[in-house]
Amino acid sequence: MRRELESAVTLMQQDGVNYEAAVRTFKRLFIVMMLERCRGNKCKAAREMGMHRNTIRRIMDDLKIEREPHETESAA
Repeated sequence: MRRELESAVTLMQQDGVNYEAAVRTFKRLFIVMMLERCRGNKCKAAREMGMHRNTIRRIMDDLKIEREPHETESAA
């Protein structure tokens, strides 16, 4: 996993992505993928990430994650 992260960081550096944008991108992707894994269950996702459910909701608001991925799939 370390090699994959190093490759991602290298690509971001080459593309001129700054630290704040990189951290924001990582957080967003991590939470979206965890929500997908937990089928949109914020409580379960928060528990698996070691945080309180209110914390994941706040982070989702900050990152403008408005809906869970499974809602899009079931609507299609």
